[in-house]
Amino acid sequence: VAEAFYRIQMTRAQQLSFGWQAYITPAFNPDNDIVNVVSIRWRVQF
Repeated sequence: VAEAFYRIQMTRAQQLSFGWQAYITPAFNPDNDIVNVVSIRWRVQF
């Protein structure tokens, strides 16, 4: 598994996060070499 993550502090109460994960040979499935998962998260604090 390879992973990258980055968080931006937009304001005092808001954060924006980006993530990427690469699963190499997931579940030992020969049909899929690499599965990529991308995520975006927006956090707001009240």
